[in-house]
Amino acid sequence: MPIKKIKDKERKGISKHFDSRRGAFRGFKRDYDISNSEQPQKVITPDSKGGEYYGLDERNKRLYIFEEKSDMFGKVKRKETHLREDKEAFYEEGGNQEQHFNAGHLEEKLKDHYYFKKKTKE
Repeated sequence: MPIKKIKDKERKGISKHFDSRRGAFRGFKRDYDISNSEQPQKVITPDSKGGEYYGLDERNKRLYIFEEKSDMFGKVKRKETHLREDKEAFYEEGGNQEQHFNAGHLEEKLKDHYYFKKKTKE
């Protein structure tokens, strides 16, 4: 059975859970039509100059940027895509948010969440 590609309109605000960080990263790539072998063009940390520019803070670990892709005729196949890795969060009102990735396209709110389980030492 072929895999159904998720259109941009359908992709807003999805929330998926994975057993590992690697699985979440691959799930993001699959949903955003990025090949598993493609590496981000930029990786930005909160303590770098780029971190300040992109508004990263102590809640974030890093931001991965996958640049726009065009076909041989110059037609845009994929907009610039951002994937931000966030630390686990605990809220005063109760509850917590697992480690996760937030994903979206350039100049859009990163609404998509890809949660993954914390690595445990055995």
